[in-house]
Amino acid sequence: MREPASKKTVREDVIRVASELFRENGIKSITMDDIAAKLSMSKRTLYEKFTDKESLLKECILERHREMNEYIKGLDSSMNVLEILLSCHLKALEDFRRTNTLFFQDLKKYPNLIKLLRQNRNDESEGANVYYQMGIEQGLFRDDVNFEIMTLLFHEQLNVAFDEEGLRKYSYEEIYEVILLSFIRGVCTEKGLKLLEDYIREYRKVREFLPSVRLRGE
Repeated sequence: MREPASKKTVREDVIRVASELFRENGIKSITMDDIAAKLSMSKRTLYEKFTDKESLLKECILERHREMNEYIKGLDSSMNVLEILLSCHLKALEDFRRTNTLFFQDLKKYPNLIKLLRQNRNDESEGANVYYQMGIEQGLFRDDVNFEIMTLLFHEQLNVAFDEEGLRKYSYEEIYEVILLSFIRGVCTEKGLKLLEDYIREYRKVREFLPSVRLRGE
């Protein structure tokens, strides 16, 4: 049974506000009382919607996953695979900039949610196969690459890098960018590399000001 529109709106508002508070302050420092106060809502009403902070945090993560999927679906169908990947990178970069590093550290205390994130990542990896094949057909990606292995290595590099103490002097966005661009360069053909470098030059000019800009080569 579908929730009445008013109840659905209240639930969406709770998820939106909680997501903002968690990302700006970390998870540990934000209580259900804080969220209720921010919404000018009684704690009783909040607990009617979500039984505890972990269940609310789970919905925040799922909503972020849905938003990213919608963003990808909304990309211009005329874009080539490199434009799509870099546009998704800019979207992820925008999220990193809005997120306190405490959020990622606190998240490790929720093993069930870490499993959920990994499942989301696996789903995204399966969906990415379409784009890898597109890249091959466009002559931008090599056809001798095992993309399943490359994708697994990419995610493992991110997991290790974010936990590596020696890398903590760098921002998450810097680490993500280095790993992502190394990954893309590694699967590109000569034609793809030339086009990629054109996009990267443009991307670096605009990323500080237009985080969701569409990239076009010369």
